[in-house]
Amino acid sequence: MIPPLHSLVAFETVARLQSATAAARELGLSRSALSHSLTLLEHRLGVRLFSRYSPSALLTPAGRIYYDAVEQFARAVADGLYDISGNARISLRLSASPGLSRLWLSKRLARFQAAYPRVDLSLSVSESLSDILGHQTDIALRYGGVDEPGTVSVALWRESIAPVACQELAASARRGTLEALVTSFPLIEHAHWNWKTWLAARQFSGAFNRPVLTCHDLPLTLEAAINGFGIAVAPMTLISEYLSNGELAQAHDSSIPGKTYRAVATAGNAKRPAIAAFMQWVQGEVPSS
Repeated sequence: MIPPLHSLVAFETVARLQSATAAARELGLSRSALSHSLTLLEHRLGVRLFSRYSPSALLTPAGRIYYDAVEQFARAVADGLYDISGNARISLRLSASPGLSRLWLSKRLARFQAAYPRVDLSLSVSESLSDILGHQTDIALRYGGVDEPGTVSVALWRESIAPVACQELAASARRGTLEALVTSFPLIEHAHWNWKTWLAARQFSGAFNRPVLTCHDLPLTLEAAINGFGIAVAPMTLISEYLSNGELAQAHDSSIPGKTYRAVATAGNAKRPAIAAFMQWVQGEVPSS
């Protein structure tokens, strides 16, 4: 027998948000009403679903199994209503790295929403696929990697990595050799795109300056380069806007191949209407080679 719908909704919301307080706020319920629904569900099932509610809600092993089933049920109900009703809305949770979010994806999301006005988007910043496998997001846009078990992906574009700087530094660096570039100019780098890896790929084994700045945020790395702080290695397609408007210029003629950006979803979700629509749309946004 299916438990009362309100108790399933309460359970799905608490498990999804990992917070009873946030779930009560989303559902417009008091904490006591929410607790009553969860207690009723556990009583009907004869199974303990949560091992704790504070500081965050934590599912028991049985609760995780039941959540998978309830989540599939909730998705199917929402997807079915979206398909049959011209007024129904559906949510789509996206996750992307900080650089990809700020430099590429955020500039294009308005086009997706114009094409699919009944899809409500939320975007979070993450570097890990654990948010996909942990049901925290529907689609993750990631740099490199391979498909984890239970996931599928579509390839977007393969990056090329090259040194960039402000116009003045770049012009000066291009007049010399690679050795002169890495020994005569200040170097800055991002954790993903660093000089040691780039120079090794170029088969350069000589000495090079220690970076004066290592940054874990790509836009901040680029801002430092734009302001003449030093020369950085960067993904050329992702920073194409900076190159086209002249804020940055390539500081050496050569580049190395980088990894491929991918849009990743779980295999079980890949055919859901909103996810399938986004996967098709994002491939259409890929820069032409």
